[in-house]
Amino acid sequence: MPDVLTKTLWDGRRGLAGFAAGTALIGAIYAGFYPQVADGAMGQTAQGFSPALREALRMDDLTSAAGYLGSSVFGIIVPLVAVIFGIATGTRAIAGDEEAGYLDLLLAHPVSRTRLLLHRFAALTAGAALIAGVVLLAMLAVRPGARLDSISVGQFTAQCLALALLIIVFGTIAITIGAATGSRPAALAGTAGVAVLTYAA
Repeated sequence: MPDVLTKTLWDGRRGLAGFAAGTALIGAIYAGFYPQVADGAMGQTAQGFSPALREALRMDDLTSAAGYLGSSVFGIIVPLVAVIFGIATGTRAIAGDEEAGYLDLLLAHPVSRTRLLLHRFAALTAGAALIAGVVLLAMLAVRPGARLDSISVGQFTAQCLALALLIIVFGTIAITIGAATGSRPAALAGTAGVAVLTYAA
């Protein structure tokens, strides 16, 4: 298979489509709740939390569109699904093939290790861009009805670009650990540990 990138994207097309649609749907649903939050119900509930918890979850300003999106949609829910995609894709990239016995067969073809790694990274990047693009379209679709007009198209685009970079970062960590250890569980555990630590930090 001379084009590892195309092969990788084709093999993972169903999972990528599912993650893209699911992430966008979750983001759109939660963004659609903003009018109820702006009317005060959720904002009053948030005041019952401790100041440290409100600060950690960025819940101090739930009544503004930016505050709500930053604390829920782009603060927890959508990034969590995106990181899961990045980790799953990264652990499959090298370690998954090695554990399945497919890596030796693939490298028996005229494909260098460097080329294989770069093509798998490019597939991760393409997947991240697709997910971010679909999330952006979903946010723009619900923007008028969800009273999110105070957030510009450029701001939504910047947030979705950050989402794509988040996927790429954790996917790259998973690829790196997987390539170094050849173990999918090690790549999964190591990257998940980094994700938890960075979120706590």
